[in-house]
Amino acid sequence: MRRVFAILFACQLCLGCFVFEELDASKDLLDNPTFEKTEKKKAPQPGPAKSAGGGKKGPSAQERLAGWWKEARSVNSGEVDENMVSCDLGGSTQFMNRSDCLARGGKAAAVR
Repeated sequence: MRRVFAILFACQLCLGCFVFEELDASKDLLDNPTFEKTEKKKAPQPGPAKSAGGGKKGPSAQERLAGWWKEARSVNSGEVDENMVSCDLGGSTQFMNRSDCLARGGKAAAVR
């Protein structure tokens, strides 16, 4: 039993050494005067944005959005579950099962 405690104690001491070694290594790295210079060189410099198209401009965001709406399709197959209704709940319309609508005191109308 004493051997088990001795081994566990030794393992605990060894694990702590790794943490201290990593902290010392990072401290040495930060104390290095060239650290900041190399990090600044690696950081991207802000500047004018260059387009990848070689100067050609693509459609504007508004044009892309208009094109998307022309091509937009429903994810649904077109079949609507007959239990799904639009529910008028005191001025707001929500879509839910007929039983949920009636339980909440709403007015159910079939979804077309």
